[in-house]
Amino acid sequence: AMAQSGRYAWTSPSRGGLTSTAPSTPQHPRPYSMPAVVSPSRAPQQDTMGGVGIVFYRDAGSPYLLVKDVVVDGPAYKSSLIYPGDRLCCINDFDLAWSGTTPRQEQPQLPGPHGSAVQLTFDRSVDSSYPERFSITLVRSMAFFPDRLSSTLRADAPRPLAASLPAPTPQAP
Repeated sequence: AMAQSGRYAWTSPSRGGLTSTAPSTPQHPRPYSMPAVVSPSRAPQQDTMGGVGIVFYRDAGSPYLLVKDVVVDGPAYKSSLIYPGDRLCCINDFDLAWSGTTPRQEQPQLPGPHGSAVQLTFDRSVDSSYPERFSITLVRSMAFFPDRLSSTLRADAPRPLAASLPAPTPQAP
């Protein structure tokens, strides 16, 4: 047998020579059904927290959050995939529609440790009868913590995203 690099690992001749180290099952074609990269429960709370640079507002009559604004130079902005009006429906494969029936400590949260990954799934409906759903994995950054909810249901005002950042004017890519 010819030796190949990459997908094959050499084992002793008594065990059959070359064996494939490639995964036996192909990846599922739908990106939003892939397993979450980071489990939120694994992260210690005392670490520096980070956000993804999105300002949300509540979608009236639904459990989902709508993107109001994307903060310039934040992780969401740099992805160039997330736009105002996109509806956040899942965090790490947890559908926000389940949030009413799931204990809060078991729900994945948007903020998390700086440098950790979070998978977000959005619906973008240009035509409401054909919602387009897409997933993106962003790396949280402490410069963009916390992500804001622009009009919360509580009386307290939202905290500023990062006091040191000037308000930049959006530029065409």
